[in-house]
Amino acid sequence: MQSIDRLNEVGERACGAYFGRLLVSLQFLWLGVLLVIPPGGLELRSPIWAFMATTAATVAVVLAVWAYLSLGRSFRVRPEPLANAAFVSSGLYRWIRHPMYTAVLAIALSMALHTRSWVGMVTWCALALTLLSKSHYEDALWRAKEAAAGEYQRRVGRFLPRFGRVSS
Repeated sequence: MQSIDRLNEVGERACGAYFGRLLVSLQFLWLGVLLVIPPGGLELRSPIWAFMATTAATVAVVLAVWAYLSLGRSFRVRPEPLANAAFVSSGLYRWIRHPMYTAVLAIALSMALHTRSWVGMVTWCALALTLLSKSHYEDALWRAKEAAAGEYQRRVGRFLPRFGRVSS
């Protein structure tokens, strides 16, 4: 994961204060692509795939609402914390550092499965890489702002709850 941090440093040097906006723009670009991809190409016609897509969408909605309620006034789309934002480590954030990103990945997975195309799956992977980069960037910003962030990030899983010892 150090390579992601190095790429983020290059991006931050190149874009300055606009780096977070670039990551958000990429995130919405990939979601927009998923909206317009015509279906076809992959044989995902089994009811299991439809069930997986519906389950992913349901999980996304539950996670997004729970994360939003846990964040309260600290909610923000951009990765840079607000100056007066409280460091949140309760509610859903007790188990997942970036549950909103997990929700975005889940809804995008549902969209990609509905496209039944390789383009949809590749686009989902591009979104996942973008959100991974965004989460690393946000984590670094929180470590600079809040003393407790480093320990929290070592203890709590990035996109999923941490089971056992896993390095971040």
